[in-house]
Amino acid sequence: MNIAGPKAVDSYLKHLSKSRESWQVDQAAKAISLYRFFNNRKEVSNGDKTIDSRDQWKIAADDMHKMLRLMHRSYHTERAYLRWLRRFYRFAGGRPPVTLESEDVKDFLTYLAVEQNVSASSQNQAFNAILFLFRHVLDKDIEHIAEAVRAKRKQRLPVVLTRAEVDRLFAQMRGLNLLMARTIYGCGLRLAECVKLRVKDIDIERKAVTVRS
Repeated sequence: MNIAGPKAVDSYLKHLSKSRESWQVDQAAKAISLYRFFNNRKEVSNGDKTIDSRDQWKIAADDMHKMLRLMHRSYHTERAYLRWLRRFYRFAGGRPPVTLESEDVKDFLTYLAVEQNVSASSQNQAFNAILFLFRHVLDKDIEHIAEAVRAKRKQRLPVVLTRAEVDRLFAQMRGLNLLMARTIYGCGLRLAECVKLRVKDIDIERKAVTVRS
């Protein structure tokens, strides 16, 4: 089944915007993008059967990258997931991705915990990345994953500066850096949240800061 070309889709979305809310138009555009993506994947999978294993992994990585973008995952998540994909590829010995099963995922997670000694959070991120690959690229489910050896969570107490230490730190800063540091400290913001603040996000009268997703 072929879908209309870009011009026809643009025309349809413009027509839709006359009677629908903007979020509905965005939803329609996303649905069309997803359909095109999965339709193209189907055509590729039904095409040349002589593609070697290495090229199959490149296609899988490209599909994963596109799906992450279509699902609006953050750039940090995108980079991390593709990094874990490369490690999983090396662990699997370059076997074609379509031949991988739940047992391979379990062995990979056990390998990370036992031989690589990764943290629990890193192992969880690796699992999420491979789960994304299986669900959204390979169209497979992962079963019996609980049998994998889990990495031990390290008990770490946070290091907290005293108010006097914070004051001494602020005394060494000037200008914009000082303003950002005070805002982060006073509002409990992440650095990225502070960088993305806009004038309209700050309400001086109510002494409130709005952090937007």
